[in-house]
Amino acid sequence: MMKRLFSVMAVLALMVGLHAHAQDLSLQQQDGYYLITSGADLVQFAKAVNAGSTAINGRLTADIDMASSNADFVPIGSQEQPYTGNF
Repeated sequence: MMKRLFSVMAVLALMVGLHAHAQDLSLQQQDGYYLITSGADLVQFAKAVNAGSTAINGRLTADIDMASSNADFVPIGSQEQPYTGNF
């Protein structure tokens, strides 16, 4: 019984944590997609995905030159945590 209760609590904590990462995004949304208009937006989106929000959707709305961005870009998703949303 305790093992089952612990499992349920762990799943609920994980779900709340994943939802919190996506809520941290300050990007504008449209039709269920986060709108990515700059290098900073792309970095913010990648950080949310890599923090566990792997199923969020993103839409690129402009040409982005990452060479002019001051932020270091980390690829979206990983082998351990693959990106499963639409981009």
